[in-house]
Amino acid sequence: MGFLSRLFGERKPRVVPVSLDDANFTQEVLEHKGPCLVYVWSDACSHCSKLAPTIIKIATKYQDRVKVCELKAGISPALARRMEIRGVPTVVVFEDGKLLGRLTGFRPQSYFEEMIETEFPASASKDET
Repeated sequence: MGFLSRLFGERKPRVVPVSLDDANFTQEVLEHKGPCLVYVWSDACSHCSKLAPTIIKIATKYQDRVKVCELKAGISPALARRMEIRGVPTVVVFEDGKLLGRLTGFRPQSYFEEMIETEFPASASKDET
């Protein structure tokens, strides 16, 4: 264990969102049991660049509670249209494969944390088992 680890504690490894495309969307999102956030972004979007680190932090912090995926709109434009993406960045929320809602535009990390804590609270039954 290094000096900084002893001083601050071990660092939790970053969780990278699952990259989506036309081929894996059904399996990764629609067939997933539980909550799933899909972050839709573009290279040309400055707000997407600001939101990306937040999405990684959310994926890492809530890895046991929420699946986080990303879709680069330019790679799979048909899928973006199918998801009715009108602008980026957009975060689309699914649970058990069903669309719950979407939000477009930049939001701070606290917004996503509050949403997850409210909509997908940690299950007491998971703690008991």
